[in-house]
Amino acid sequence: MSGRGVLRGDRCDSWVLADCGSTATKLFLVRKRGGRWVLADRAEAPTTVEKPHADVMVGLGQALARLGVGLNDDGLFFERGGERTGAPRSCGLLATSSAGGGLQMLVLGLVRSMTAESARRAALGAGAIVTDVMAWNDARPYHERIERIRSLRPDIVLFGGAVDGGAVGQVVGLAEMLAAAGVRPRHGDGAKLPVIFAGNRDARDAVAAALTGSCDVVMADNLRPNLETEDPAPAREKIHEVFLRHVMMRAPGYPRLLAAAAAPVLPTPAAMGDMVREISLIRGRPVLAVDVGGATTDVFTADGDDLRRSVSANLGVSYSLGNVLDAAGAGAIARWLPDPPAPAEMANRLRNKMIRPATLPHLTEDLELEQAAAREAIRMALIHHREATSGLRGLRRGAGLHHLLEQESAVEGDAPATAPMVLGAGGVISRAPDRADAALILLDAVRPWPIAELLIDAAGALPHLGALARVDPEAARDLLAHDALLFLGTCLAVRGPEPADGQIRAVVTIEHPRRGVIDVPLLQGGLRRVPLEAGEAARIEIRPERRQDVGAGPGRPLETTVAGGEIGLILDGRGSLSASSGGPGFGAGRLMDWRRAMRGRSTA
Repeated sequence: MSGRGVLRGDRCDSWVLADCGSTATKLFLVRKRGGRWVLADRAEAPTTVEKPHADVMVGLGQALARLGVGLNDDGLFFERGGERTGAPRSCGLLATSSAGGGLQMLVLGLVRSMTAESARRAALGAGAIVTDVMAWNDARPYHERIERIRSLRPDIVLFGGAVDGGAVGQVVGLAEMLAAAGVRPRHGDGAKLPVIFAGNRDARDAVAAALTGSCDVVMADNLRPNLETEDPAPAREKIHEVFLRHVMMRAPGYPRLLAAAAAPVLPTPAAMGDMVREISLIRGRPVLAVDVGGATTDVFTADGDDLRRSVSANLGVSYSLGNVLDAAGAGAIARWLPDPPAPAEMANRLRNKMIRPATLPHLTEDLELEQAAAREAIRMALIHHREATSGLRGLRRGAGLHHLLEQESAVEGDAPATAPMVLGAGGVISRAPDRADAALILLDAVRPWPIAELLIDAAGALPHLGALARVDPEAARDLLAHDALLFLGTCLAVRGPEPADGQIRAVVTIEHPRRGVIDVPLLQGGLRRVPLEAGEAARIEIRPERRQDVGAGPGRPLETTVAGGEIGLILDGRGSLSASSGGPGFGAGRLMDWRRAMRGRSTA
């Protein structure tokens, strides 16, 4: 599917990595310098997959020109002052895309909590937005399901149904329902809808016969070959294959992008997931990652090779800001603002951003409002992720990655994250003018406990590196280690019955590499920052009060070593103060105290 034919093992002396997002097309030029790969330059331009251009290559061309790179039938070449300075083959193009709404899929399955849920998880893992899930035991009447299917125009349908040797009649019935709905794909008038059948192998011929004439059926190995096994990998590979052959070839301008790229174009979330998994493998610890986009907020949990993803398709900070307001409520967003606007004014300001999604905030109050909305988008996306990663009925497997999100909380619907590493991505985090603000967004929305290292995708390059890893894994790892991630520091939080404000919840003794031994009280409602620079480490002992817990059990002390970073060591004693949704705000004084503490202007 590529016109350039660069395969794994081939080498270019430089790469242009492109991510065609819903709002912007972002490019990185990467090349070797001083014996290692570096992010040498970057550029971006508005994505042009929508009208009036309706051609993704227009925006890509604009971004390439800003990077000083040209594109012709021979490939990419460097251009300075109108003169070429490099041979066309000296540089290759790799791309990811979520433009035009990304990959949208409808999922079918026999039993909602089993085969349909396995299919949904496989679709999410392939980088899709799941528009609906239909099952034989669906509570909706038949005619409502038909009407719902007709209202959708997915890119692909993933159809999982029954274990091998199991039911056939009901599976064929679902196929007949899909055929009766006459659903058409989102792109390509008159084209057949791609359907990937990953169900009972005994039903393949009957399913294909039922869909003949209305759908283009592709077979994959069964997602649930038996009640005790889930095998999503073959279905995911088919999704990527169909995405390239049937979806992107019909999307505006994408045939030219596919011809120009040196390797298959990946869905942005799939590339991002690859890098989250890689970070977990390299660092040997579980990772919880949140990626706040313009239209969606994705959450990833990875523990080695085990990766789970959920997508909150209507929670974003440009196109979907109105949905964040509707779902969270004006009060939940206002509680993060020192001087919140009236609800009507808040709605107008958020919806102005919706209709001008590419604009960046110019006023402090607009920046604070966008960051407040991002906190609520992440908070709600984490609730969705917890539900999506709970154990599946019938599977004999470990507890799964849902253990990274605690199941109990003082606030219904919220829970602290127990992942030892928390990664933030997306423009609202990576472009925060002050890194302390990025850290505070993660602390407020994710609420890590008891000890977590905070990182951000500072360059916004993780999806790009996911594409690069497919052709040059060593280059991707080099860039990941040195240029892509910014280590903010380590957060320590306490939980338990909450005393009155200002009372001690724990005392932290720090063997600081420059300041010697210091004792720092962790107070109820307080947030403290202890400077600890990147590359430094400190031995700490945490002595909680009798009913307070820092990970070793109520009242039990904990000794460990923590790493420093851009922010340093963060001591968070706020507890459920940062968890309650809606209701009265925290107050301007308390919010400003937290902000000053994170920015290092006060450690009180």
